[in-house]
Amino acid sequence: MTTEDASAELSGYSVVKDEDSQANMVVKNYVVYSMGTGIIPLPIVDFVALIGIQVKMVHSLSKIYDVPFSEKRTRTILYALLGSIVPIAGLGLLSSVVKLIPFFGQVAGGISMATLAGGSTYAVGRIFVKHFENNGNLDDLDVDSAKDDMKSNINAAKAKANNIKKEA
Repeated sequence: MTTEDASAELSGYSVVKDEDSQANMVVKNYVVYSMGTGIIPLPIVDFVALIGIQVKMVHSLSKIYDVPFSEKRTRTILYALLGSIVPIAGLGLLSSVVKLIPFFGQVAGGISMATLAGGSTYAVGRIFVKHFENNGNLDDLDVDSAKDDMKSNINAAKAKANNIKKEA
């Protein structure tokens, strides 16, 4: 154990050194942040905030893997990925708009939006981690293949959420 590791351990902080662990921690944190968009009471603003959070997540992942970052390219990829889940995103948009209904709509819309935001952020994070781990960059990401991965990740997240709901 190095002196730096020992002092970090003594101070109560854990040191995450390998890229995979760092990337998983980043994705996990941004999933939580993105779920917070569900509490934004203004329709559509929550989607704008979600995209911003996901852009920042990709930026953080690109730093971990030492990949050049382009906000414009990242936004283009994110719009394509989120567009590939239109039926699900359509429900999210409906969840956003239903917030216009006082109290009940805000609660129901907030919960739905939080679930969609967390699931989509997790899916996006996994796609970029996998791509960057394989020495990819933003310019060589195969968006069509990533769309398929997005759908698979979203379906897996929905199944996991349903299992959790059944167990509760």
